[in-house]
Amino acid sequence: MTFRVLLIADNNPGVEMYKRGSSFTFQVTDVTRNASITPRENFGVVVVGSRLREILQARINSLIRSPKGTYYGQIERMALYIASLGIYTLKTIITSLNAARELNPDCVVAVWAVPNGLVASVVGVITGRVVIIHTDGGDVDVLLSHVPVVALLRFFTGKGVKLTALDEERAMRLKRLLKSEPSVVRHFGVDTSVFRFFSFEKKRLWKAVAVSRLSEEKDIFTLLKAIILFSDEAREKDFHLFLVGSGPQEEALTKFILKSEIGDIVTIMGFMEHESIPHFLADAAIFILPSRREGMSSALLEGLSVGCVCLVSDIPPNTRIVSHRKNGLVFEKGNEFDLAKCLSEITSNVQLARVLSTEGRRLIETNYTIQEAESTLKDLVAKNIRHET
Repeated sequence: MTFRVLLIADNNPGVEMYKRGSSFTFQVTDVTRNASITPRENFGVVVVGSRLREILQARINSLIRSPKGTYYGQIERMALYIASLGIYTLKTIITSLNAARELNPDCVVAVWAVPNGLVASVVGVITGRVVIIHTDGGDVDVLLSHVPVVALLRFFTGKGVKLTALDEERAMRLKRLLKSEPSVVRHFGVDTSVFRFFSFEKKRLWKAVAVSRLSEEKDIFTLLKAIILFSDEAREKDFHLFLVGSGPQEEALTKFILKSEIGDIVTIMGFMEHESIPHFLADAAIFILPSRREGMSSALLEGLSVGCVCLVSDIPPNTRIVSHRKNGLVFEKGNEFDLAKCLSEITSNVQLARVLSTEGRRLIETNYTIQEAESTLKDLVAKNIRHET
């Protein structure tokens, strides 16, 4: 049985399965460019918005007049953020309603509670369709700490909107915040035919990669401090770290690298299209995720899939996936000394690296494939459509 689903999501790796999965056929449309929407069979249309934060940040940076650190600069920045968010949300609602009229979906699905979930809720109320909102770490940890957001979502969940969470802990927090009964659903997986396993013999020793938004919660500064501690050993072992991504800390990180004189062993690659990530990760021996906050990192799953030895901070979303010395290494978050110790250990023990690489891929094949995520989502949609009927 198939369903027609209107998906409202940012264009990020978390929705790759909807584009690639065998059970999903989507027309990808960027709402910021007024592209036409042509419904297709099976799971229909994706309304994809460019990364909201990048859009807003660029707009704010171009319009801001007061210095960033001043009181008036902060007020002006906040006012522009709210205005941009309102414009983006309204535009997405209009585009989504047009898509719903053309597609006539059985269900509306959103990835991220704000703004996509709010948009989906409005569309669902107007069209009378079932709405499912997939939340992730950013939603539950940050956005849902704001009273207006909680009030809006509580209103819509009272209208029958269904919520999902990535794990039991966040499901309980959502339940307390919104007085709802969220389901625990992992709404994305790894396409193992794209992120293919490369044995450790084919890896470049020691190429290390961090794929991440360059922002405060990703804690790249701790990673760079660890590289400074490890630098003498790194140069002896031909170690090189590539930072893939962009974000608000990119300029500060670049200056820190130059000031710390580690530019010979650290390179900031900047933004990279997701289609290029599998090839870039293929020969990497190490993947590093130092985040202080995560939902469930799709980049981490992809690193495990290609056979990287993954070094991750000890926050629960990471340690639910990586077990220390079983399929990766775990270090204390914010502790550059502990991370430097892990780097030294793994680059000194190729045999351990080979075992962790193989076990990481085995974990993905067992629990985190795109096929499993597809099956989970289809079951969830079917259950909620039948319930509504």
